[in-house]
Amino acid sequence: MIKYTVLNENTKKTELTPFEVSQTDYREECLKNIIESVRVIPIKKLHEITKKLSDHPTIYLFSKGVSKYAAEYVYYIYTMAGFNVKYPRDYDFRQIASKQVKPNDLVFILTYNGKNLEFVEMIKNWGNLEEKPFLISITEPDNNTIQNLSDINLYIFSDSIKVNNTEISSRVSTIPLMELVLYQYIEGYGGRDFNFIKR
Repeated sequence: MIKYTVLNENTKKTELTPFEVSQTDYREECLKNIIESVRVIPIKKLHEITKKLSDHPTIYLFSKGVSKYAAEYVYYIYTMAGFNVKYPRDYDFRQIASKQVKPNDLVFILTYNGKNLEFVEMIKNWGNLEEKPFLISITEPDNNTIQNLSDINLYIFSDSIKVNNTEISSRVSTIPLMELVLYQYIEGYGGRDFNFIKR
């Protein structure tokens, strides 16, 4: 990789960087990733999810790693919108919660690579029930196990970033995506239960 000095001379880049593109370009890529993540949601899938939300199901959020921090915000806004949201944050709590999921519940699994074995095992266990819950996963766009086991898969775009042997690729696109689902529900089904002031 080449960088330019102040004197406009080419020198070999000696420092290590976790970015696949330069930081200048990454600013544009970050915006593109958010826009694309929202743009590609099929309207049919969006309406299918909001129809499920209109039944006022208990919502379960399952996530781990970096995705947990996006899930915290999702938990907050859906709870404030009046939904009963269960968000087990640690392994033991997730194991208990996964056994409490009922057929009419709505499950969101936020897992970027879509291969997490803990979540795969959960989904397989739900598949053994006489009626399984409706499952929506949010993963990267590559074909993956959890995507293929879900009723609906939504995906986010992000540039791969790893530091200190830890994957910290951005999950920020999850937030506008889940906001869009919620706001679409409010517009379609919210009625007088919600008061909005447009600024």
